[in-house]
Amino acid sequence: MDGFTLCREVQLDPALSQVPVMLYTATYTDTKDKAFARALGAAEVST
Repeated sequence: MDGFTLCREVQLDPALSQVPVMLYTATYTDTKDKAFARALGAAEVST
């Protein structure tokens, strides 16, 4: 499971949906990747 999938799964689980998720990556550094992570519910995205 990658970070995008983890973020999506956390947001879908009512017991975890209020837990902030921070994604840190050296691979997905494009602006569209950051926007995608935020759209999935990431509270913070860092590269």
